[in-house]
Amino acid sequence: MEKLWKVFLGGKPKSAGKSTFALTAPGKKLVLQYDLGDTTAPPGVDPATIWVRKYDAAILNPSFDKEGHLTSDKWQRPSNVGEAIIKDLYILRQAFLRGEPEFQLTDGKMYPRPDTIILDGMTEMPLILVDWILAVNKLRDADEFIGDSGKVNKYKLWQKRIDVMRPLLHSVIQLPCNVVLIAWEIAEMKDDRLTGQTVPDIGGKLDNMIPGKVDAALRCFARYENSSVRYMVQAVPDGLREWVGVRGKYGMKNEIDVTIHPGKVEKLPWDRVLGE
Repeated sequence: MEKLWKVFLGGKPKSAGKSTFALTAPGKKLVLQYDLGDTTAPPGVDPATIWVRKYDAAILNPSFDKEGHLTSDKWQRPSNVGEAIIKDLYILRQAFLRGEPEFQLTDGKMYPRPDTIILDGMTEMPLILVDWILAVNKLRDADEFIGDSGKVNKYKLWQKRIDVMRPLLHSVIQLPCNVVLIAWEIAEMKDDRLTGQTVPDIGGKLDNMIPGKVDAALRCFARYENSSVRYMVQAVPDGLREWVGVRGKYGMKNEIDVTIHPGKVEKLPWDRVLGE
């Protein structure tokens, strides 16, 4: 039986090849697109094997006075996108548990049960869920949360974010299929100082929690040489990125060239890194 991989991909926005790598995963692929941008099949991948669920823009509810001027920088937070994300992951999990060959997500469209699920935009997703948490609690900002002591507790929002994210991720990562989580990376800051480390840009404790829950945490990046570019995957940790690594695979190269040359596709990036 072919191994089902649970993978985290981190790297710079747009130019690192993260989504391209994910789209070379096996079988039918369902992309849950949390950030903006189009999804295009890379060379060597049949577009008919890719389904994309895009999410609507957030519904904004700013406060205006009678003259139409904004009266506050604290707006009523949108809940529509966060609600759709949560419902879709629930529907997806139920479809697997029931053995349903296809299912309908909250956009009203039918999707086949995928062999690979791609959550593209894990940097944006927690922010969307923060808006949802504030909206359902009828609050506008973190400093409006009241703790058990009756005093303002601005950290309560971030704990609630983890409390929402953890079961959502567990519900999808444990499904019997490949699962890929994609996020940006960022220079780590502690006590307002750079640590010299580069970490996934997800937010707070999630930066370490999410790479720790998968089989493979990989860094995608581009290397520019003269007038050409090569797309690379880092599979072994170093002094800058301790979160990188592949569980159960030994003797891997530190950097693996996954560049796709149109018209000469031999082995796709997924197989070059995770294949036997």
